[in-house]
Amino acid sequence: MSSKNELKEILKKILNDFSVTYGHSDISVGISASVGVAIAPQDGNTFQELYKKSDIALYNIKNASKNNFSFYK
Repeated sequence: MSSKNELKEILKKILNDFSVTYGHSDISVGISASVGVAIAPQDGNTFQELYKKSDIALYNIKNASKNNFSFYK
């Protein structure tokens, strides 16, 4: 991955692919995803550090909106 902007474009495509609404009769169900991102080495070097920080980023975006992504800050 050459840049953060390139990663953002990939994440937008992934989220778009996950965003689906299924309907039958008078019932519809929407499916979406949220993604938290941590990047090595700036956010950590171990799995545990990166997992923890990506989880923080995930819950930040889940609290702010749905079907989106957030980088750890």
